[in-house]
Amino acid sequence: MHKVVRSLCGFCHTNCGVKIHVQDGKISRIEGDADHPVNRGYLCGKAQALKPLLESEERLKFPLKKSKGGFVRISWDEAISFAADRLSNIRQTYGPESLVHMSGAPVTYGGRDGFLQFIGAFGSPNFSGSSNLCAVPRQVAFVQAFGGRPEPDYENTRLVIYWGLNPVNSMRYSQYAAYDGFNKIIPGLKKRGAKIVVVDPMRSETVALADDWIKPNIATDSALGLSMIHTIIHEDLYDKEFVKKWVPGFEEIKKHVATMSPEWAEKITSIPAERIKEFARLYATTDGAVICDGNGMDMHTNGVDMVRVLCMLIALTGNIDKPGGNVLFSFVQQTPLPTIKAANKWIGKDEFPLFPKSPFPAVKEALIKEEPDRPRAMIVHHANPVLIQANQERVKESFRKLEFLMVCDVFPTATTEMADLVLPVAADLEAVDYRAYSSSRGGFVALREKVTEPAGESRSVFEIEYALAQRMGIEKSYPFQNAEEWLDFVLEPAHITLNDLRNKGIVYASPPVAYRKYEKDGFKTPSRLVDCYQNQR
Repeated sequence: MHKVVRSLCGFCHTNCGVKIHVQDGKISRIEGDADHPVNRGYLCGKAQALKPLLESEERLKFPLKKSKGGFVRISWDEAISFAADRLSNIRQTYGPESLVHMSGAPVTYGGRDGFLQFIGAFGSPNFSGSSNLCAVPRQVAFVQAFGGRPEPDYENTRLVIYWGLNPVNSMRYSQYAAYDGFNKIIPGLKKRGAKIVVVDPMRSETVALADDWIKPNIATDSALGLSMIHTIIHEDLYDKEFVKKWVPGFEEIKKHVATMSPEWAEKITSIPAERIKEFARLYATTDGAVICDGNGMDMHTNGVDMVRVLCMLIALTGNIDKPGGNVLFSFVQQTPLPTIKAANKWIGKDEFPLFPKSPFPAVKEALIKEEPDRPRAMIVHHANPVLIQANQERVKESFRKLEFLMVCDVFPTATTEMADLVLPVAADLEAVDYRAYSSSRGGFVALREKVTEPAGESRSVFEIEYALAQRMGIEKSYPFQNAEEWLDFVLEPAHITLNDLRNKGIVYASPPVAYRKYEKDGFKTPSRLVDCYQNQR
């Protein structure tokens, strides 16, 4: 029997639409979905790895418990009982704050939400992950400045600056926005005569397609941006009307950059001063210009401040929420998890007050230094911190301090090797999931449909966590017991159900783009203004 199932690839944040051909219960072919607004039928080679991933003999298929002789296979009942006993004892001895949730990049929403409700029901405020290395440092800057994460308005822009970003290789041209085929964005820009500039120390694939390449020394982006601000203010190129009404602290900004001339920056960045001036003039005088930031910013200790400088550039030129600029698109409303909020004091909050959750370095150091309020147990889902976090030996040292480590994953990893308990989780296409996107037409949701049954005894992460919550007697707060119920619950504010997605495939649930929304409501910041200089005031 042959059937075609519409679903989503989950191998990167783009989440392209795919059509899965299934023959007698097994995947026979994968092709791009021409009706999905993100990719319009285009697929990279990663999507073809879905089939071998699902069928791999190396997958975790049964619960495993560490013993003196290595890992031994146990039943699900034994696994849930073991985890419940250990976690209950730790909670009773040290309190609920002794448990940390560790997740990876939220490439899928199941990966994003797995075990969040459990940690809330347990009573812990400690949510950590890979976010210290990816996106959240930039998000902190944008949210503090504008109250949200703006997207590029590719459809109307006349200038795109890819800053620390290589979208031709990563195929991620935005945060969550769709533009009727990401592979058509650069050809479309060129056809309209829009200019493309890349700021990157390395010659990337995107540089090859750009009109200009600005090549600063590594980690000198702040100096480059500040000297551009100096030029824009010194040459009177800033948007005076917007700045007067919406950018408090302008005089402080002007004073701050007074000595940060392009000549000053040339010695730091190795970019000639005249070239910096030309770049600043181009950005400030182009009506409708976009700055697209990338993960290159997250890889430095001053990454947040780098992006705060970009926010100042965007604000001073008035390129926020205007046609062709960085625009705050509407997004589909969803219920955030957990629904139970624990004490508003997580590990690392004093040291990193703007970070929205526990940065992993703070968790690691609390363990190594054996601080009194250090974690005693950790649940790792959809993550491999032993591999990805800096200083692997120090990460391992910190994990050895834990009294209980439970890891839920699809494959064995460097982190599962250190676990006391390893639980096999259903992979992409083995449980229902979804993705929300923004676009100029409005925010929409697409379904990641279940295509095949989980390998071995693998289970949906939501089934696993509910079973554990039930065994521990903390399940009363749960509004769902499995992946299907989870999807219906979190999409309830958007009035979208699993049946809606199965019937329609894609459902639009928030308004089309509207520009200059701040004129009516202000920005979603405490002051309702652009707060890109707030920490210095």
